[in-house]
Formats: sequence, structure tokens, C-alpha cells
Amino acid sequence: MFANIFAVTWDLFEQDVEFEPGVMAGAEYQCGKYAGLLRKHIFREHLGQLQGDVPQDQSTDVTDPVSRHFYRDVWQHIATQNTQIYEEVRVGARLDCYLVNVRTVSRRT
Repeated sequence: MFANIFAVTWDLFEQDVEFEPGVMAGAEYQCGKYAGLLRKHIFREHLGQLQGDVPQDQSTDVTDPVSRHFYRDVWQHIATQNTQIYEEVRVGARLDCYLVNVRTVSRRT
């Protein structure tokens, strides 16, 4: 089974033949055009900036995702927001479960 998955996955790999200037950790380098577009698309997806496959918010610069600025000011900021949302939902879900259990127990007694 894994061999089939590997074979299918291997066919999906692309090798860039076109390059463009890129930046990684503040250093300039020649970035493969396809790889760069894919990396930026995936970062925008993780940051919640896509509507379907179309970028909605391009205000965040994702050209250098390993820069200190990006990690601290963008990535950690959004991670903190997501954590707060998760905690609110999780606590709400636990409270709902508690109330259901209390009502169930009350009906039985």
C-alpha cells in the first residue's frame, strides 16, 4: 500500500527550471518559481488569508517566512489568536457537556 502512495506522490514532484530572486532568513537567493509560489500559497493558507484558492488578504508579507519579524510579529500573533479561540470553544464545549450531564442526572433522580 505504501509503495503505491509513494509512487503516486513521486509523480507529483516538480523540478523548477525557472528561478527568481527570493529571500530566506534575510539572505537573498535564487528561488525556484514553482516552489516559491507553492510555499507562499501554503503560508497564506495557514494564516487564513485564502478564500478557496484565492488570496483575500495580501497585506502580510510571506516572502521570508523564517525571518525573525515574520515569526514573532505574524506567526506567533496568529497562533496566539487561534489558541484563544480554541480555548473559548473548548471551554464552551466542556460547559455544554457538563450541563447535559447535570440535566440527565437530575431527570434520573
